[in-house]
Amino acid sequence: TNLVGPVQINARSRDVQISGFTQSLDLTVDRGDVELRPTGASMPKMDVRTRSGDIDLGLPDKARFDLKAQTDHGEVHDEFGAPMATSELGAGAMISGAAGSGPSLRLQTGRGTVTVRKSGTDDDTGNPPPVPPHPKSLGAPKSPAPPPSAPTSA
Repeated sequence: TNLVGPVQINARSRDVQISGFTQSLDLTVDRGDVELRPTGASMPKMDVRTRSGDIDLGLPDKARFDLKAQTDHGEVHDEFGAPMATSELGAGAMISGAAGSGPSLRLQTGRGTVTVRKSGTDDDTGNPPPVPPHPKSLGAPKSPAPPPSAPTSA
């Protein structure tokens, strides 16, 4: 979270989750799922590859970019909407599109699903909304108060 880059990561067998990055990302994973959540309307350049694994990219609503996301063997899910377009490529598929003039986002998986979605933001800066605290961090639940005792008559 909140990486200052440019960032370059090479991993063999590992799931990777990166959020809050604002500069270029070069990511290669042999086997593992990738989840990316860049922040801000100014997108960083991305070159992401995994041989076997899913890629899930969440983009701020007002982001500017040129996207090409492809799977050689698998499916694509466009949850971003316009201006994205999907197409089938034999056993695979691709999502592509451009929102304004922005950096290139290149995502590639050999076997896996690619999902592109809008990430939630709480303001025009593209910052993600605050994460509520985990219930366990709030302490143990309080037990209900005992019922009032019935009045006794004398």
